Amino acid sequence: MRKIILCSCLTVFLAVLVASGCSSDTPVSSVTPLDVKILVLEDDGSQDTLYAILSYPGFVVTQGGPYYDYTGTDFSAYDLVIFLNGIEYLEVMEDSIQQALMDYVTAGGVLLTTEWLLEEGYHIILESFLPVAHDASFEYESETYTKMVDHPITANIPNTFVTDSAWSLSYMTAHPSSLSSNIQVLFEGSTSGPALVIGDLGSGHTIHWAMGLEYIGEDIWSAEVRQIFLNIAFFSVL
Repeated sequence: MRKIILCSCLTVFLAVLVASGCSSDTPVSSVTPLDVKILVLEDDGSQDTLYAILSYPGFVVTQGGPYYDYTGTDFSAYDLVIFLNGIEYLEVMEDSIQQALMDYVTAGGVLLTTEWLLEEGYHIILESFLPVAHDASFEYESETYTKMVDHPITANIPNTFVTDSAWSLSYMTAHPSSLSSNIQVLFEGSTSGPALVIGDLGSGHTIHWAMGLEYIGEDIWSAEVRQIFLNIAFFSVL
């Protein structure tokens, strides 16, 4: 993966977000000409709307197919790997590929995981180093999220926002023994706990978003969540 020094670009990016009051639909990639190389490991349901979100100029997106069929072990070409798991937690990625993802993050990569991936006991290697743990429950209900810290990933997102009751959300808790360090809760759910969490592993970053995102045929994304994914993509090349 490439690690690019983008301090000046980040300054411009955040200035545009804050000063101009741009909407979540503003193509934030316009503030920098650099490519962001992204691999999406699909879950056969969440990926379609995500590809629409990541269709801005400057994002080079590779469709990796279902995560449970993925056989590659070299992730070094990517700035960001998005591991979708909002449909079915019983499908499991091979241990050798989980270990390759751990090595990728340790070497400087950024890994974003979602909802069911942390259902306990299915992805043991990933569970060991992701920055949060599953709290053995989920609901379809409206939820209020509160921004806990200022961070590039929380830029241009209100201090609180609410998701619809059609969303599937996992209840999360602090990880008692994560290999990640410097763990920060970026957004906290009013009833579901730490919802968007980031940690450091080696030179890279682990991020978990405890939402099921989109089920087949249902576009239930919000402007705030669209912005979260755009911000994470740009954060991956800082």
